[in-house]
Amino acid sequence: DPGSHLGFAVIEPGAGTRRPRFLAGGEIEPSAHEIRGVLLSHSSVRPLIAIEGEPPGREKPAHRVRKGGRQVDISAALQGMARVSGLIEGVASSFGFEIVWVPASFWRRQLCGRATASDALVKHCLSPLVEDLPTRSNQHGRDAVGVSLGALLQRRWSKQQEAAAS
Repeated sequence: DPGSHLGFAVIEPGAGTRRPRFLAGGEIEPSAHEIRGVLLSHSSVRPLIAIEGEPPGREKPAHRVRKGGRQVDISAALQGMARVSGLIEGVASSFGFEIVWVPASFWRRQLCGRATASDALVKHCLSPLVEDLPTRSNQHGRDAVGVSLGALLQRRWSKQQEAAAS
């Protein structure tokens, strides 16, 4: 979950009817050193790296949003997110990890039923879906769990489509 702080979650996919299990998570500074540290400490599970957002080249050019009845320029925030996303992608690629991009609207709709689900609704929706999810967490950590679950859904659907096509 790219931003001023980087939320991350390590999720073990559930097999069969077993729910995914939360292994680790938290918040780090968006630096190559911090990202490398997280990847190295969990590299034995051969992670799938899920980044919240659109893949490079598919972003929607929205530089202004309405907030409180006025237009707000979000160019700097978008540039910062792109930089952090690129940093994550670069470090993860150097380890040879698979990377998937998961739009926030996708995982929020799939897990909560609304593409614009609030943070409170996300918290409510995640609890029954993930084993060992901490009762206390912040928005960045919960979003990282949601992105991870969204990546698992995308991967599962891709495998089903490949199986159906063959």
